[in-house]
Amino acid sequence: MLLLLASPATHAMRPVTIDSGGDTSCGIVDNGHIACWGGNRHGIVTRVYGTYADSPRIIRTSDARTLRAMTQVSVSPGNPAQNGVDQGGHACAIDSGRQAWCWGRADKGRLGTIDPGPSSGYPARVHFDDGSPMPGALSISAGGAHTCAALYTGRVHCWGVNRLPNGIEGLLAQDETQAAAHQDHPRAGFPVRTATGVLEGVVAVAAGRAHACALTLDGSVYCYRVPIRGVTVVIAPTWASASVNWPRLAS
Repeated sequence: MLLLLASPATHAMRPVTIDSGGDTSCGIVDNGHIACWGGNRHGIVTRVYGTYADSPRIIRTSDARTLRAMTQVSVSPGNPAQNGVDQGGHACAIDSGRQAWCWGRADKGRLGTIDPGPSSGYPARVHFDDGSPMPGALSISAGGAHTCAALYTGRVHCWGVNRLPNGIEGLLAQDETQAAAHQDHPRAGFPVRTATGVLEGVVAVAAGRAHACALTLDGSVYCYRVPIRGVTVVIAPTWASASVNWPRLAS
């Protein structure tokens, strides 16, 4: 069934692309705006937290502007207290200028934005840890409690939760961050690495509750973390260390 999105202030609009996670859905409509509906525990849909929206609501920034010319939207999956940490509750998007935006649940750095508080019902630009906006986003994916983006450089940056209370760690696939339970921003000089070096040539990325996968220009798929139930199918999984599960080529 094709859902017809409607804004109270404008004519009906048709969805161009759609994504769902948990009990929330978001779509990009034909004028390039983003509309969301469903669960609103952390402000993905409206600023009235903890409610449900039965109809789509246009997403606006803190200065009441709509997000325009958007090309991708991603809603986080996850259930409350999944893997020992409350997951879900945030969304991210990319505009035509390749700028990444995130909003919703903000604790443990999953938005990558500047000073969002525990939750942010307003989209804000993703920034590197040096304070500069993260440029050239080709693909973005909101995971359970972390977020990953593939940039025009062909490299991947991840931020948010790095270590779960149940002992799972290395969600950001960076040995430099293993001492940290979470990371508030993508680190400008530390993209995702494999066991042999920086992961290069990535054109798309997808993050799950506690793992992520990347697609490269040559059609290869690399995945990391939580190698259970076939989620992370690998060839000869000889990990670099006991604590770091590096991305490996999926079969």
